[in-house]
Amino acid sequence: MNIKDNVKKLGIVSLLALPMSAYASYPEKGVNIVIPYGPGGSADIQARLFAEYFQEEWGENVRVVSRQGGAGAVGMNFIKNASPDGYNITFTAVGPVVVTPNRTNAGYNSVNDFEAVALTTTVPYTLNVNSSSDIQSIADVVETSQQGNGMTYGTTGAGLHLHLITQNFFDKAGINARHISSQGAGETKSALLGNHIDLAALSMPDSAPLVKADNFRALAVFSGERTKTLPDVPTLKELGYDTVVEGWFGFMAPKDTPEEVVTELNRVINKALQDGDFVASLNKLGLDVAYQDSATFSQKVANEYQEIDSIINAK
Repeated sequence: MNIKDNVKKLGIVSLLALPMSAYASYPEKGVNIVIPYGPGGSADIQARLFAEYFQEEWGENVRVVSRQGGAGAVGMNFIKNASPDGYNITFTAVGPVVVTPNRTNAGYNSVNDFEAVALTTTVPYTLNVNSSSDIQSIADVVETSQQGNGMTYGTTGAGLHLHLITQNFFDKAGINARHISSQGAGETKSALLGNHIDLAALSMPDSAPLVKADNFRALAVFSGERTKTLPDVPTLKELGYDTVVEGWFGFMAPKDTPEEVVTELNRVINKALQDGDFVASLNKLGLDVAYQDSATFSQKVANEYQEIDSIINAK
């Protein structure tokens, strides 16, 4: 083989090697964190905390972009169709990931169409009554509901994660209660404050201030362990019910995003979640740090996707 052939061969080898090392210095330009919600909510606030941290770590601009609509489907489809290069990623949540695509023809399958990058935070759920209620415990809820007095409960919206998992728990526990639809947590809280409903299932950030102010009484938390925010409130598991569930947030990327990119994202996310000041900011929002790497988070998504599918199809 002559020199010319060797040069050509080396050129081919170099070209073939390029895709493997092209992302070694990621990121080399600005990164967009897409949230499938409107601005101002918990996802937006968290995403902006991460964006600031990433920007300081990388020295590149990191923007938070809101693409709301379709119960999260608009933002998730944008990421599904984005270039798998790590420059458009999503900070998303349990609803858009496992509920929306099971309820409707959302245009994506969360297990097949995305790379699950990292779980970041969890949101405990609580079951609450008005503090003036005679109901003192979950046992009271079961007993009262079976007396046929037309017990009612509210959540943040019909068909959303809180509604599905609360109704699933009620079905297993023998609680007879009618769901009262609302347009969000604010409406549900107002309904319970006014004694227009008997029970309300809410996220910890929504319920805890009212519990601490003695407006609500939290009967139980749905998570596996008691929370730091309301340590005196028992878990459903403690009370003998096979129900452990909570809301969560995490990062996902388009399918086939290079492993080097996912690894770097995991590195900086994990570093942020070990920063005391960063964690304190999340805790103030009523969130618990719950880091999972890509492989573990991917399995969580697959398990919960199937679980919600089973709950919906059982109706």
